Amino acid sequence: MSKVVVLTGGASGIGAAAAQRFVALDHQLHVIDVVPPKIAGAEYLPCDLGDPGAIDRCIARLPKRIDSLVSVAGIAGRAHSESA
Repeated sequence: MSKVVVLTGGASGIGAAAAQRFVALDHQLHVIDVVPPKIAGAEYLPCDLGDPGAIDRCIARLPKRIDSLVSVAGIAGRAHSESA
């Protein structure tokens, strides 16, 4: 039985590399991102993780069984720095 994996941020960088690996392992992959992934074999769930309503709609579309959650998404422009 293949694993059900949910991956946030799977369209580029480390997330895209992880997505390729999960598909190669024949896992059922659900990619959550604002940009569609370029890998065949993954279900794309469009979602802006900076929008709570979008998150709720995305969660409603996820499968009932999830074996692994891989959080790789970054939210651009949200960095916080404190000056000493």
